[in-house]
Amino acid sequence: MKRRMNWSSGLTLMELSAVLIVVGIIAFGLTVGFRGVMHHYAQDKVKQDIRHYGNTLMREITIQMNQAEKIERDTFNGYARIKIYQDKYSSIPDVTITGTMDEGILFDGVPALEGNLALPINGPFRDKGRREITLEEFTVTKSSDPRPSLGKFNSAYLNIELVLELTTNTFTDGHSVDEEIVFNRTVFLSRAYLLS
Repeated sequence: MKRRMNWSSGLTLMELSAVLIVVGIIAFGLTVGFRGVMHHYAQDKVKQDIRHYGNTLMREITIQMNQAEKIERDTFNGYARIKIYQDKYSSIPDVTITGTMDEGILFDGVPALEGNLALPINGPFRDKGRREITLEEFTVTKSSDPRPSLGKFNSAYLNIELVLELTTNTFTDGHSVDEEIVFNRTVFLSRAYLLS
């Protein structure tokens, strides 16, 4: 005698519910993980642009200062101002480097590299106020050494400090996160030292 077995050709409601719950949990986990990865990628991309701006700017300032025979420094609008003279007897500076909070460092009133190196306030992941970049601090100080015999030599050294602030307004529960990115450079003014 033949015995027949009953097989169901479809899914039962219980099996379908279990599959939907498992797939939902997996999808939720992937979404949360992807969101975190994208946040860190965006943050790293913006920081990379800031590092490129700061390092290129410091290189350009160093190049200008190394070509100078005379340098005057003071403050303007709370930031350092550097007046660079190619001729030490000139009364009009060839290049004036200043800083503003929203525009960054300016060479004769325009961004460095003939206007091509502006503060990276525009770009990917910076729209709608998600990430804001401002110039926090720009200082130029003389190097100091307690040994009086090195006075002339030390006066030819200048320390440049540039501080950019990145304010992030994403994934922070309504609070902004401020992060300072600091660039330091010590410049030896060889032409000014030899001509003094």
